[in-house]
Amino acid sequence: MCENSPLVDEVGLDVGKTRIFVPGGGKLMPITASSSTQEGARPSFGVMDETHHWSESNGGKALARVIRRNLAKSRDGAARVIETTNAHGPGEDTVAEDSYLAHLAIVEGRSRATGILYDSREAPGGVDLADRDQLMAGLAAAYGDSLWVDLERIAEEVYDPNTPPEEARRFYLNQIVAAADSWVAPHEYDANLVADLAPLTFAEPGKWREGTTVALGFDGGRTDDSTALVAVRISDGAPFLLGLWEKPDGPQGAGWEVDQTRVREAVDNAFATLDVVAFFSDVAYWETDTDRWRDEYSERLLVKATTRHTVAWDMRGHQSETVRAVEALHRAIIDGELPHNGDPKLRRHFMNARRRPNRWGVSFGKETRESPKKVDAVAATLLARMARSRILADGVLAKRRGRVGRLVGF
Repeated sequence: MCENSPLVDEVGLDVGKTRIFVPGGGKLMPITASSSTQEGARPSFGVMDETHHWSESNGGKALARVIRRNLAKSRDGAARVIETTNAHGPGEDTVAEDSYLAHLAIVEGRSRATGILYDSREAPGGVDLADRDQLMAGLAAAYGDSLWVDLERIAEEVYDPNTPPEEARRFYLNQIVAAADSWVAPHEYDANLVADLAPLTFAEPGKWREGTTVALGFDGGRTDDSTALVAVRISDGAPFLLGLWEKPDGPQGAGWEVDQTRVREAVDNAFATLDVVAFFSDVAYWETDTDRWRDEYSERLLVKATTRHTVAWDMRGHQSETVRAVEALHRAIIDGELPHNGDPKLRRHFMNARRRPNRWGVSFGKETRESPKKVDAVAATLLARMARSRILADGVLAKRRGRVGRLVGF
């Protein structure tokens, strides 16, 4: 590229086959994939190209670590590296995927790192590939000012029978597509985004009937697993993440345990400021708390989780019913019936969920048992949606309104 450009004359580049000398004593050169040969080098700038192909097996991850260590030694910390990549494939465990996940950790405050700028041009998640107008608009959004690209020609590649839809989304729309066993695809979840979704309205403590009527769902851990509290609005089924407690990335995560006091305060605050009419909680690790929540709030709850307990729902002991609820939630997402506000933490948990077929149907779970990619906010959403479904099926809200109306003389 440099041999045929004005840079040779205007800048004075000395272009060779394996290096380019630049005025002032610097040089540009390619390096091999062998990390050991690069240890100790002192670059001022590095380009890591096509990092969606850099994996542990081909030495790419080791090379990326060496390059970053070398750059860190620069004077005043001024050296930088840029990754140029297509959308990564989730679950392929590449450098590009690691960088994306590190960026999310920084944005959400789970990491103390600050040194990543993530810049990605992607087509909107709801693009329907079968709709040519939507496809062309998506391509225009993804390619931006790359005016040399013939978008009509790209569209023909998308419609080529040999191009899988997920590959078209990844390489032409620059969308991060679902892993092979993903429970829900990113574009399916994102299609439910409502930009102007009405937020939850909170009342003053003690005036809970003035707040939004909701059902709560809770799924908790103690050390490694996340703990999540979700409110689902009865009127439209929209989920809102009220609390998410997760093990921090890096050294600060050593010996971490969830702050149980803060979790309890979040639940109590939800009851103090929202019109909570149902509350389903998984019991694992929180058995004592589910009993306390039952004793304290059962008079306000219009339905019971089970005939034995107002709040406790053992997801391990009610697998058949839970799987049916999982399939109903999945269908709601596919049909565009899960309006959400795009909360990045909630979205991350939905994207982490993997299909887990069993004898009752298809449920969801983590990538692996010890995976750091958690799904507890999905479980909390599921429980809240189950509670909402029970409220709607039993018609108890109308009965409550009738009682309240008679009391005040309507």
